[in-house]
Amino acid sequence: MTYFIRIIRNFLSTYLKKKYYIRFTVIFLIALCFNIDNKTIITASFVYLITTSIILRSLSKALIYSFLLFSLFSVGKTFEFILIPLSSLAYGHWIPGYQGYETFVILGPKFFIGLIMIIWFILSMVKGTIKLDKYSKVFLLYFFLSLISSIVSINFGLSIIYWFFVLPLLPLFCFLKRELMKDKNLISDLLKLFSVFVIYETLWAFFQYITKSSLFPSLVFFHNIALEGTDLSQSWFRPWGTFNHPNDLANFLLPFTLIFFLYGYIKFIKEKNYLIMGFTFGLSGIIISLSRSSWVALFLTVLVSTVIFEKKYRLTFDRRYMKILIAATVIFLPLIVLFAVPRLQRSNLAFTEGGSGLFRINQLKESVNLITKYPLFGVGQDMSVLGMFLENPLGEMYYFPTPTHNMYLNLAEEIGLIPFLLFFSFLFILLSPKIPSTINNLLSHKIPGLIFFSATISILLNGLVQPVYSSTMLYLLIFATIYNAYAKLS
Repeated sequence: MTYFIRIIRNFLSTYLKKKYYIRFTVIFLIALCFNIDNKTIITASFVYLITTSIILRSLSKALIYSFLLFSLFSVGKTFEFILIPLSSLAYGHWIPGYQGYETFVILGPKFFIGLIMIIWFILSMVKGTIKLDKYSKVFLLYFFLSLISSIVSINFGLSIIYWFFVLPLLPLFCFLKRELMKDKNLISDLLKLFSVFVIYETLWAFFQYITKSSLFPSLVFFHNIALEGTDLSQSWFRPWGTFNHPNDLANFLLPFTLIFFLYGYIKFIKEKNYLIMGFTFGLSGIIISLSRSSWVALFLTVLVSTVIFEKKYRLTFDRRYMKILIAATVIFLPLIVLFAVPRLQRSNLAFTEGGSGLFRINQLKESVNLITKYPLFGVGQDMSVLGMFLENPLGEMYYFPTPTHNMYLNLAEEIGLIPFLLFFSFLFILLSPKIPSTINNLLSHKIPGLIFFSATISILLNGLVQPVYSSTMLYLLIFATIYNAYAKLS
């Protein structure tokens, strides 16, 4: 017995070191593919959290990394609720197994990691190791007002639950902000972690496209519909990775692909191989997702950012990166021809009768009407579709019940104008500090800071024609916090 204990102890002391963290995460993500069912992944999340806390020697960092990793998976013990029954909708009978407009309460790994993070946050405040600064107080006020929104919503119970699911963003912000100021290498470590996430999701998407089906059902959310993944407008299979929708996957890949690309302007960085691989996989993932809004957002932010870097700061692209880009162009050309060209050709039908563009315009009108009726605190978290349907049972929701394809209106109609304005005021405050542009900190702080600023803008730009996805609020917060940290470090 003593012999086996010694072996385990030697193994832990040898391999559970910070330098092996990325390898451990890769092995862990691969192991998740062989998960028995959606419930056992919760056990896996605790294993990951405990192991990560040992490797990083910090529970706060382990909670941050674990929450980020398990935000990729919306699985666990699932409770289904029918908000709009099938009999009240027009075309539900077209889709086998469809019961109407559904919502899902999922007690999964992200929920439990978030719960632990909230508890640890409260304990840290009691101990005095975490103190609320002006940023945290504004964010706390936002959560208080959005709680009022949930209390007065059209569906009190579900709105409160969904509010609680978002609440871990508060301790996440406080822990991340503190760790960024304490550990100057944290951003470097996060970049490596993000590149692993991007590669993992893109590989998953490619395998889904090849097999034209879900992979490893234990990690798939609710894709039990016969037409899963198919774009109905052109009968084209669209992969979604481990997310809930192809556009959700693209919304996740968009800012990281931009970050990895823009880091090509910075020389002599240790993470270069990770970033090159992240860019290559991220761009290919965005292409096969067929998300036109992400294509446009990526193109515009790359264009504006590169002009600023080259014209204002006289920076040139790293030669090694340039070679990779040339090679990637050759690789991506067949993907563009195969995926992007047909998708863009269909875009001219978007504003014809029954087209997605015309639907979105009509949907925006119904969304504005809903905001007008519930201006202060909205209809409640994730209740926008039900709210629009109740206001107009034979409107756009009758034919295609889906959240408003505009992040700003989607948020405003759910949480109300007061919490909405407070959240974006909080985001503006984080992004408002200017990073000095002296020669000494030009490459060490200003340019990386602007890179994360650009990533934030890309999400905001994509949100003009997309609803709030699972990655939207999370990474708006992450990137704005990192930008703010660069301002403080300089």
